[in-house]
Amino acid sequence: FLFTGLVKHDLDAQTSVHVGFGQDRYGSEPGFAPRPGGSGEDDGYLVTLVTDMAADRSEVVVYDAKNPAPGPVCRLLLPQRISSGTHATWAGAERLVPSSRL
Repeated sequence: FLFTGLVKHDLDAQTSVHVGFGQDRYGSEPGFAPRPGGSGEDDGYLVTLVTDMAADRSEVVVYDAKNPAPGPVCRLLLPQRISSGTHATWAGAERLVPSSRL
């Protein structure tokens, strides 16, 4: 699958907002990272991996989940291009096991 953007649906207001990744850019399914101390189901961040086929690179792209329309709040360039459509998930730091315990 080639995901070309994100869509946020508000079922109460019956509205949808589409955010595109740009030409020749394809993303993974986004994970949701809750904002520390946040309130509300969308108080946090959408985190996705985006591959830019024209530039031959990939990045982690972070959106404000309440209002993704203005675009990313953060973009982190990865050292290698990854395949588009990579699956993603979010785990808080308290759920991760330090490598010294492996």
